[in-house]
Amino acid sequence: MKKAMLGAVAAAAALQLTLLGIADAAQFRYDVTDLGDEPTGSALNDSGQIAGFTHVNNHQRAFLTGPDGIGIQLLPLLSGHTVSVALGVNNLGQVTGYSYDSRNPQPAAHVFVTGSGGSSPQSLGIGTGFDINNLGQVTGVLVDGGMFLSGVNGEPLKFLGRLPGSTYALPSAVNDLGQVAGESGFGLSNRRAFVSGPDGGTLKELGAPGKERSASDVNNLGQVVGFAAVNRHLVHAFLSDTNGTLRDLGTLLPGTSSDALAINEAGVVVGISVRPEDNPIFADAFVFTAANGMQNLNDLINPRLNIQLFQADDINERGQILALGFVGNEQHTFLLTPITHVPDTGSAIMLFCFALIALVLFPDVLRRGEHRQ
Repeated sequence: MKKAMLGAVAAAAALQLTLLGIADAAQFRYDVTDLGDEPTGSALNDSGQIAGFTHVNNHQRAFLTGPDGIGIQLLPLLSGHTVSVALGVNNLGQVTGYSYDSRNPQPAAHVFVTGSGGSSPQSLGIGTGFDINNLGQVTGVLVDGGMFLSGVNGEPLKFLGRLPGSTYALPSAVNDLGQVAGESGFGLSNRRAFVSGPDGGTLKELGAPGKERSASDVNNLGQVVGFAAVNRHLVHAFLSDTNGTLRDLGTLLPGTSSDALAINEAGVVVGISVRPEDNPIFADAFVFTAANGMQNLNDLINPRLNIQLFQADDINERGQILALGFVGNEQHTFLLTPITHVPDTGSAIMLFCFALIALVLFPDVLRRGEHRQ
């Protein structure tokens, strides 16, 4: 009977350790891939390819990774240019951004768009490309024409104008219907969020006039995210429905301001929540879902990694998140991938309970089994 009791104690200890391990694994929702301190990611596609920029010979160079953030490929430059920065990528690996010749004392940045896989860049004119959809339509700004939406694979260009009473319009994103989201105003203290109709149609202001707002992203359902002022000093992330009604997403505690930077088709929103000025950690990356509200991404990764995620820039349809953070004093780019195989706590508990009961009630049967072996 003493042996049976010792076996029961051992089984109970194993059960406790296993349950602690299961609880530990269950609380982390994302695996983390660290791209290192040099590349800075800007955009993410559904394969987990990241576009952004790195430094080569003290010059910024656009890059595109392989699937799931693995490997970094420098993108070819426009002829005669030395600098390029990638700001948008689609599911074909087409990339857009801006490029210029740093040797020119007064360089002019050109919008570039590549072919699939980041190949064969071409210029769309002097300006900046901000985003590209899965049809190859680019949205950006040209110096001589303002905000535009291109046709498939870059041409022709359609100029979209701006909101009434505004002096400028800046796009942030374009969905696969050709709806463009961004801001239009007449100064950084009087910004108004907008979303266009399909194929770069009429611009619609989001929210009631009078409060500063800016839109960062739009999904294929027409949901828009961005920030809206709550007073003269603070802004909150917002999520619009398809009718343009804005929902204040609030902030993480102890956050004071927040900004929603991206949304996927499932309505999952990511962004940044800023802490009070006297806080040693200045910001936290967040993820928002209708079921769980706003959550700190730092609470959803393994703390043993010693990472402080301060901003989530993009999210794809697989739920992967492109984020920026610190490892010590170094800024790194990270790809967060949802953990889909969480241990089944119910099954594990049942198996260990049966083992515990067997050790207590049937020690002789277990010993006979050992002698047979």
